Amino acid sequence: MREIPRISVPEDSKHVLIQVLWDNLKLHQDPRQPLYILWNTLTQEHPLALAQYKQEETYNQEFLQGLVRSIKSNNVYVPMSQILESLQPSPKSPRQRSLYREILFLSLVALGRENIDIDVFDREYKAAYDRLTPEQVKCTQICDCPPSTGVTECRKTFGHPFL
Repeated sequence: MREIPRISVPEDSKHVLIQVLWDNLKLHQDPRQPLYILWNTLTQEHPLALAQYKQEETYNQEFLQGLVRSIKSNNVYVPMSQILESLQPSPKSPRQRSLYREILFLSLVALGRENIDIDVFDREYKAAYDRLTPEQVKCTQICDCPPSTGVTECRKTFGHPFL
C-alpha cells in the first residue's frame, strides 16, 4: 500500500485517502479523560486545561510519571496493576477504554511514537496480562485482553496508531 501525502492530493483527485483514527474522544462516554490526554494537559501546563483537570481527575502528574517510567523500562505490569487498583468499578458508567489502549496511547504520547515498537509493546502487554492475579483479573473487562492476531493483522494492513 502506497501512502500519498495529504498536501499532494488535490481535492478533486481520484485517489482515496484512508487514515485510521485510533481514538475518537466523542465515541466513548467514559467519565474520565484518557491518560494520554491527561499527560498532555499536565506536561504542557495549559492554564484552562489544568483548571479543568484539577476539578475532574484523580490521577496526578507523579502517578502518570511513574507509569511512564515503568513503560520506559519495558515494564507494563506495574502500570497495568496501578491503573486497575485506581479504578473504581461503577455499574452506572462502566469503563469504555481498555487498559491496552490507555497504556499504549500514553506510551506513544509520552515517549514518542518513534521510540515505541508496538510489536514489542504487544508482547510485553500480553506477558503482563498473563501475570495478573485472580483478584486483578476480576477487575478487568473483555476489552482489556491482549490484542488478538486479527487485530495485529489489521494494524499491519492499516498502519500504526495516529492520535
